[in-house]
Amino acid sequence: MFPLIFASCTAEELVQLDGTVVEARDSTAPLAGAMVAFVDERGAPLGGATTDAYGDFAIELPAGTNVFVTIDAAGFVTSAFPGVIGLLPIQHVEGYTLYGVSTEEHDALLATWAGCPGLTDTGPIVVGEQRIFGLTDGSGNSPSINTGVATLTSISDDTVLDGCYLTDDGTAYDPGAETTGASAAFLVAGAEPGPWELQVGYEYGIDQWSTSSYPVWLPDGGPIVSPWYPAWVPFGT
Repeated sequence: MFPLIFASCTAEELVQLDGTVVEARDSTAPLAGAMVAFVDERGAPLGGATTDAYGDFAIELPAGTNVFVTIDAAGFVTSAFPGVIGLLPIQHVEGYTLYGVSTEEHDALLATWAGCPGLTDTGPIVVGEQRIFGLTDGSGNSPSINTGVATLTSISDDTVLDGCYLTDDGTAYDPGAETTGASAAFLVAGAEPGPWELQVGYEYGIDQWSTSSYPVWLPDGGPIVSPWYPAWVPFGT
């Protein structure tokens, strides 16, 4: 998810957004020739651009707009990310928050999570790991959440899909697991195309929950991955 800049404007004005797309999460290798397409929160197209040899793109978009961006390239499945366009005339997607998901990575996800209800070769996948926002350990890392849960709720008809979780060693789907476990990982499959809300959270006391909600857009066609690394949850107090 690229930085969210919440803003509003009374008249539509175009601003320039530029950024860089890389080949994978935790990679700095540019993804050249990728199609970067933007839609608004209703799924209406706003435009697109193709990355150059350095993975860079630039596009004009309406100011103060909630958007979703999809990344497509040869040898990659579609990856989808949310964001908000602010009011400044020139804006930049910080860091390497937009990235591709290779067909090899997609195949690995299918193998690891095989048996998760709704998971298919061509269907959408919402996947990630949960971490606590606002806390760091001695190495500067945010703690992972091993008692987390994840659900996906349709904005269109209130359908709710429950998350899947891994075995204790984090190597395979565990049909008996009810929380994220040591890996902090979750995956939700079986969603129809359209707008959804991802809710992640954990119980830190009896009937006391800390949760976060995030917008998800799943376009039509082909395998789609909506990656959440991490999905932040506030520290429960």
